[in-house]
Amino acid sequence: MVRVARNTILLLLLLLNICWFTQAASYGLSLGSWSSAEGQGPLGSGLQVYVGGTLGLASRIEAEVFSVIQATPDPFSTLHCGMGLTFALAAPREFASHEATLYYNAYLSAGFLTSLGKNPLGSIYVRITPISIGGPYYGKRERAASLGALYDLHDGSFSLFWNLFLLDFYI
Repeated sequence: MVRVARNTILLLLLLLNICWFTQAASYGLSLGSWSSAEGQGPLGSGLQVYVGGTLGLASRIEAEVFSVIQATPDPFSTLHCGMGLTFALAAPREFASHEATLYYNAYLSAGFLTSLGKNPLGSIYVRITPISIGGPYYGKRERAASLGALYDLHDGSFSLFWNLFLLDFYI
């Protein structure tokens, strides 16, 4: 349990250092849920906690680095780490001139998820987030009802996952 918490904190510190060195337009910390159907996918059943960060790369593109930690039924039993790119569909997520953006947005994400234990080969994921309120200009963003698909590279299987909510707090 201590190792999982330590690795998560180190991952977040790495993201903050990258943001500081690159002078990114916006960066933030994320917290949310990650769930999948019972017996499907590399993460297994139950509720996982999503902890990570985002880094604005362009007006419509951001990078994310995150950890997915088992919350129920066996807390801290598994740890997965991932990274991906997210594209804003409805409007730019931020402007270089620091003007207000559209308060509503939708996102399409794609990336890679790997386990720090049993299956280091990992999975490729695609996720759609149809509801998002806020953004870097407003200081926080609430993403809801995300639905995604994972392709496990180890056994060649597909599985579905969802994020009921993801909260982003911009620094």
